[in-house]
Formats: sequence, structure tokens, C-alpha cells
Amino acid sequence: GTCAMDLVCNSAAEPSRCEAPSEVPLGGRCGNVGKAGGPVAVCARGARCEIPASGGSPTCVPAIALGESCTTATIFGDSCAYPGICIAGICEPRGPRACPSGAL
Repeated sequence: GTCAMDLVCNSAAEPSRCEAPSEVPLGGRCGNVGKAGGPVAVCARGARCEIPASGGSPTCVPAIALGESCTTATIFGDSCAYPGICIAGICEPRGPRACPSGAL
């Protein structure tokens, strides 16, 4: 099933459950925090939850502006600031280019 609006699925918990996420600032730890199955934390507005290439805990980093290099190594979306979306490593405006070919 799916969770009600404003709730997220904590699939790391046993059993999985819908819960309200906590909000953390830049530099804060995000994703599943605490022990396995711990609460879910999302980044404050203007930040994205980045998964470090070197491993370790995901942290909140500033969202990336249109035209800048981006990554999809994030939780809860990509690294671009709205209304951007990461296409081929660059934050592009949302629009027809962001849609799969042939989509209605």
C-alpha cells in the first residue's frame, strides 16, 4: 500500500510502517536515522539528502541551481532545486525534455 499524504514509508522498520518524517537542517543526517528501522528524516526546504560516494550516512546539502552539475545520488528525489530536474548530469527546467519519449 501507500502512505497518506505527509507520511513516508519506513521500510527499514520491522514491520514497515507509515510515519511522519522529522525535518533536519543543512549538514544534518537524513534518510533512516538511528538504529536500523529508526525514524525517517527529510531535509529542510532548499536542501537535498545526499548519499556520500564514500559510504557513511546521508546528509543534507544545498540544492543545486539550474544549469549546474547534478547527481541522482540522493534520497527523496535528485539534487536540483525546484523547478529543476537532473537530466544527463545537469539541472534542467522541468518540461517536455524531462519526459520519456512518447509519453503523453
